Amino acid sequence: MDFSEQIFSAEEWEACLKVLHALKDQPFRNPDNKTFSGLITKIHKNAKKQNRHEMYSEMKFESRLSPNL
Repeated sequence: MDFSEQIFSAEEWEACLKVLHALKDQPFRNPDNKTFSGLITKIHKNAKKQNRHEMYSEMKFESRLSPNL
């Protein structure tokens, strides 16, 4: 992954992944579940929204390339 355009360093990313891996099987073993669950929910929601937008844009682009006869 190229970290030149990220808002965090490679070390911060590794620390984040380490925490998420530690919590994946026991998500309530964190010091602030309200904040943790809220952030996870927002990340998931925004990722789904972005994926839908990208899929829609891709479908729109493909429909322009091959118009119906």
